[in-house]
Amino acid sequence: MLVIRLPRLSLPGPTILDRYVARTSARTTLVAGGILLGLFHVASFIDLSDKLFKGQATGGMIASLLWYSTPQYVYYIIPIAVLIGTLVTIGAITRTSELVVMKACGISLYRVAAPLLVLGLAGSACVFALDERVLAFANRRADALNNTVRGRQPRSADSLNRRWLVGRDGSIYNYVYFDRDAGALNGVSIYEFEQDAPRLARVAFLGYATQVDAEDADWDGREGWIRQMAPHAAFERFETRRLRLEPGASFAGEEPDAELMSYSELREYVTNLRAGGFDVAPYVVALHRKLAFPFVTLVMALIAVPFAVTTGKRGTLYGIGAGLILSVVYWMLISLFAAIGSAGLLAPLLAAWAPNVLFAIIALYLTLTVRT
Repeated sequence: MLVIRLPRLSLPGPTILDRYVARTSARTTLVAGGILLGLFHVASFIDLSDKLFKGQATGGMIASLLWYSTPQYVYYIIPIAVLIGTLVTIGAITRTSELVVMKACGISLYRVAAPLLVLGLAGSACVFALDERVLAFANRRADALNNTVRGRQPRSADSLNRRWLVGRDGSIYNYVYFDRDAGALNGVSIYEFEQDAPRLARVAFLGYATQVDAEDADWDGREGWIRQMAPHAAFERFETRRLRLEPGASFAGEEPDAELMSYSELREYVTNLRAGGFDVAPYVVALHRKLAFPFVTLVMALIAVPFAVTTGKRGTLYGIGAGLILSVVYWMLISLFAAIGSAGLLAPLLAAWAPNVLFAIIALYLTLTVRT
């Protein structure tokens, strides 16, 4: 019997140099992340301390709020910590001339930076996993605790649930979304009860309803039906009908917050709003940003490598300062392009990814111009 042996495929493992660079960068990243997390917690505690000393909140409430706020802090800290870790690591081996020795041995800057980029990619994966698995639940709990500590009313319903409203005549309204600018409701169910008995008298559904006047309670309903329960059972469908509901101000609750939703939850929410004909541009920008933001960790690592080579001899503190400045600039670009995309002046996909693209172009330019 003829046996054919295929050659084994083996991938090169990490070298001593890879482990050295990765260990140095990981240690610096963890230290920077720990310091930044501590600063976030201290600043939050100082902000809430007056509530504690005035007896408006207990120590347990403050501790729970800080605990549930931690995932959001970590979400923002990871890219900054990776950036600082990369800057300090490359800056350190540049200042001690270790990078010169590596180049003399035929090891290019690209090869030296390989473990740093792997760590950046791992950081991106951690940021995305946090957003999809942890942040939505933690942020909802933190939001509820924050409102309680500050003496504010909690949200009437979170952004994932259909909203409920009790009318002045006792009717109950259940709706998906209210567009303040257009004065329009989507997916409205109306439950009316008998006046002299706790029994359901009529149920109505409106696929879409537009307010006739901002101060009035008249609405133009479309694609709906009415089911009469009492005194006689009846059912009727209609395309358009003028109905008297509650004024629009009664439906104007809190705006849904994308930070309280995971990527999959926000995508489903956007799909429902789009089906109702609403303007979903701000939410689409937020949806794409949930995919774009995790990659900032890798982009920061890319831009930090050539930047640190040119500035490494100025010291570690210089690298930390440069990292913080780059982070602030990136965050300003995120806010700017998000506003432009929400206003419909730029495609949501481009508005979400533009900061990453701009920083990647800068990183590519610096990489091609630095001596490797």
